[in-house]
Amino acid sequence: MNTAAFSKLAHGRRRRGAAALAAVGLLALTACNQDNAADPQPTATGSGEASTVVVGMGPTQQSRTVAEVWALALEDSGAQVEVKEVEGGRAGYLQAVEDGEIDLYPDYTGDLYLELRGTEPSPAATSTADPTATTASASPSTPGTTENLVNSLANLLGQGQQGVTDADVEAALADQLPADVQMLNPAPAENKRVLAVTSATQAKLSVNSIADLSRHCSDLKFGALTGEDQAAVTSAAVEDTYNCTPGEVKDYNSLQEVTQALLDGEIDVAGILSASPAVGDNSLKVLDDNRDALVPERVIPVAGADLPRSAVDEVNNITGRLDTDALVLLTRMTTASTPYSPEDAASYWYGTVQP
Repeated sequence: MNTAAFSKLAHGRRRRGAAALAAVGLLALTACNQDNAADPQPTATGSGEASTVVVGMGPTQQSRTVAEVWALALEDSGAQVEVKEVEGGRAGYLQAVEDGEIDLYPDYTGDLYLELRGTEPSPAATSTADPTATTASASPSTPGTTENLVNSLANLLGQGQQGVTDADVEAALADQLPADVQMLNPAPAENKRVLAVTSATQAKLSVNSIADLSRHCSDLKFGALTGEDQAAVTSAAVEDTYNCTPGEVKDYNSLQEVTQALLDGEIDVAGILSASPAVGDNSLKVLDDNRDALVPERVIPVAGADLPRSAVDEVNNITGRLDTDALVLLTRMTTASTPYSPEDAASYWYGTVQP
């Protein structure tokens, strides 16, 4: 990776000075797959008289990094930008958009829908991208019902219980959002609940999908973050859609512990998140969810209805470049043993996608 990416981004930024100092350590973290990254060429086209765009950090550590990416793109368009934290979790950020306290923030489609429906998101979900996070940091904004998301969307959209697609959730969100709140274009990036096994278990059981796994479920030990074993959006969805009832479910205090239990052979199947670096690091097999039982969780900008068109276009443009591989990289950077700040991680990735 060319370290000029950092020095260029540091010029004229909010609190960007530390980014250039991180270049040497980042080489070891991101390895050779970043060697051909392009240097950014940011240009400012606006004036200092423009009103400030306030970007909320969002409800997770991962969303904080996405918020910093948006801030960079908006700054390069000439806007004045402030990145702000809001108390109250997902509900707090939604209220802040409605009240005009912030202009936009990053969220995830499935859990945002559950929040709007008053349905309790399960603890792991995308409520945290930090593999060391505990249930305390991942708890939902407010308790609600525990209805299966498939049933909920089926009732709302007038369809049968056939699973839930990205299009289903996005259509439902559009219907549920307050009149003065809009969702911008979802990112290709997704961080959804998945079931994973080791390569050894995959070979032993000859499984590639949850459907394949269903014939073995009663003989297997599943592991999940505490609360997921009771969560309608995870366990009930798998049981209802695939008739898969585990022989035993063990709960753990963090997603890191779930992954380690899988590697140590304490469990056979792990409930983790699709953008976890642990998947690639440990050659885990994520089982295909061919019936769309598990909740789609694409990264989505949630904005006030009065956000200027120019800002909407900038956010949509950079969000469209954020794929799941990028989300894995950003998560790796911010959750490593010597982590980068969301701001520095965003600066690096933003530099790689600029012409």
